[in-house]
Amino acid sequence: MNAKRGCGTGKVLKVAAGALFICSALAGYAAEFGLFTYVEYDTTIEITDYPQDATGEVIIPSEIVGKPVTSIGDEAFSSCTSLTSVIIPDSVTSIGLNAFIGCSSLSSVTIPDSVTSIEHAAFALCTSLTSVTIPVSVTSIAGSSFGSCSNLTAITVHAANPAYISVDGVLFDKSQARLIVYPGGKAGAYAVPDSVNSIGLHAFIGCSSLSSVTIPDSVTSIGNWAFSYCTSLTILFFEGNAPILLGHDVFYKTNNAAAYYLAGTTGWRATFGGRWIRLTTGALDPLIGGLDLAGFESWFVSEWFGSYNTTLAPWLFHAQHGFIYRYPSSTNASLYFYDDAMGAWWWTGQTLYPFIYVFDPPADDAGTDIDSAWLFYFEDSEAGRGFVVLDGPDAGSFLFFDP
Repeated sequence: MNAKRGCGTGKVLKVAAGALFICSALAGYAAEFGLFTYVEYDTTIEITDYPQDATGEVIIPSEIVGKPVTSIGDEAFSSCTSLTSVIIPDSVTSIGLNAFIGCSSLSSVTIPDSVTSIEHAAFALCTSLTSVTIPVSVTSIAGSSFGSCSNLTAITVHAANPAYISVDGVLFDKSQARLIVYPGGKAGAYAVPDSVNSIGLHAFIGCSSLSSVTIPDSVTSIGNWAFSYCTSLTILFFEGNAPILLGHDVFYKTNNAAAYYLAGTTGWRATFGGRWIRLTTGALDPLIGGLDLAGFESWFVSEWFGSYNTTLAPWLFHAQHGFIYRYPSSTNASLYFYDDAMGAWWWTGQTLYPFIYVFDPPADDAGTDIDSAWLFYFEDSEAGRGFVVLDGPDAGSFLFFDP
C-alpha cells in the first residue's frame, strides 16, 4: 500500500475547486489498526489516514483499543480515488476538513445519526456521488462540504433536523434564508427562492451544467467562490438591487456568465464580480424564451441558445448562426430551423443543443459533402462555424459553414 500524506505535517493542499485547504496539526500519538492510521486521546479515537491505493468498500470501525472512534480527521481519506463506498459507524460525531476530498469513485456514503458536524470540503470533488442524506443530528455543515460533486443531483435532509432543510435537492438553513449547497449535477435553469437573503460560500461551485440563475430582490450577499467553475452558466438575472456584499472570486473560471438587471434598480457598476452586466426589462421572447436586452431593439439572449434578433420573425438573426428560419409550430423541446448559410434544415431542442440533426446538407465551405446526420456545434468556433459529424459513414468529419 502507498503511504499517505500524514496530516500532522500541516501540509497545504491546493485543489481544483479553487481554494486552499489547510491541514491542521495533530495532537496525540499516531498508531495503526489494520489499514487505518489513528490518534488515541484520553477517551476517544480519531482516524487520521488511510492508504490512497485502497479499493472498494471501507467500513470504519466503531472502536479501537477499547475506545470509541468519534472523529474522521482532516484529509484522512483524501484522494482515495478507488474507494467506492464508505460506512461510518454511529460512534462518529465529526467529519473533518477535506476528509474525503477527491474520492472520485465514491458512490455511496452512509452518514449516521451520531454525526453533528461536517467540515469544509469534506466530500468535495467526489464526482461519483449522486445523492446524500443528512441525518437529524447534523447541526453544522461548512462551506463546500459537497462542492464540485459533478454527478450529485440531490441532497436530502431528515425532516426533523433542527438546522437544515432540503428543497428540490438543494440545501438551505432551516429558515431558507441561506442557500448552502446547490448539487453539482443539477442541470439547466434555477430560480433562487424569495426567502433567501444570502448565497453562501462555494454554494454553486463546480455546477458545470447550470445554465442560468434567477436571483430574487431579497438576496443581499453572495459568498466567496459562490459561482466558480460553473462553465455553462451564461445568465444571472437579478430581480432587485445589486447585492451589498459580494465575496472574492465569485465567478472564478466561469467565463461566459453575464449579470442582467432591471431598470430602476441600484448599485450596479460597469461590471459585477468581473462579469459584464446588461440592462433588461425582464421581458421574454415567446419564440425561444430569451431575455430581452434593454436598449438593443428586438435582441434577446437565451441561456442555451445564445443571442439573437427577432425583428424579422419567424426569421431570426443569430449572433453565431446568422439568418435562420424557425418553423412556426416548433417548441423549445422540438425546434426546426432552416439555416440560410448552410442551405439546409436542422432539428434540435433546449435539452439537445449544441447537438443538432441536419437534413441532407450541401457540401460545406471546404467541399465536404455528407448525408443527413447528427452534428455537434462548437459554440466557441472562431473561424466560421465548426461542426463535427457524430454518426453515419462520415462520423468524425469536420464541417465549416460561414454564417
